[in-house]
Amino acid sequence: MEQVLLNLLVNAASYTPPGTRVEIAARASAQELALTVADRGPGLPPESVLHLFEKFYRVPGAPSGGTGLGLSIVKGFTEAQGGRAEAVNREGGGALFTIRLPVPEAPSSKYEAQP
Repeated sequence: MEQVLLNLLVNAASYTPPGTRVEIAARASAQELALTVADRGPGLPPESVLHLFEKFYRVPGAPSGGTGLGLSIVKGFTEAQGGRAEAVNREGGGALFTIRLPVPEAPSSKYEAQP
């Protein structure tokens, strides 16, 4: 998950104007943990949203550098843990990437306290 978060942060930093905040948040429920990375860059071209997590895909007009593997690694590592990766445009501009991971049920203990 360290690599997933690093890739999302590097991606956000590449598209966010200098001095603009990148926001990171986490929310947990009984079923899942959701990690989000949000930026205020140019957002995602509608025709690119379906391809963002494909190997070697780069958004047209993307800053130079990179191989187009960062987001496919995010998807692969996340799916390997039973989760999913999503990307949408933020209201007001920018992109919002969300990683959703299942929360495993706590194992029962044969040593539970007896009443």
